[in-house]
Amino acid sequence: MTPLQLIRAYGAIANEGKTHDPYVVRRVVAADGRIQKENHPQVVGQPITPETAAMVTTLLRDVVEGVGPERRRVSMALRSRQNWHGTKSLI
Repeated sequence: MTPLQLIRAYGAIANEGKTHDPYVVRRVVAADGRIQKENHPQVVGQPITPETAAMVTTLLRDVVEGVGPERRRVSMALRSRQNWHGTKSLI
């Protein structure tokens, strides 16, 4: 799996199950302020349902915000990260 494929997979979760063609330049503006070209997201598929995307979003949010027995461990790791400037993983 390439980094772009991974980004598109997570993007589908964030976009109600829809995948979009990636683009780098959003718009090209001339020196006088006129928009010469503008790109818009193009939906190319829907690999998961909106309901599944919402469920996965909730699960991912619960990991970060902490629910159940993992709450304390994740919460402590996030708090300690505020004063941490290294390159090692905390979690």
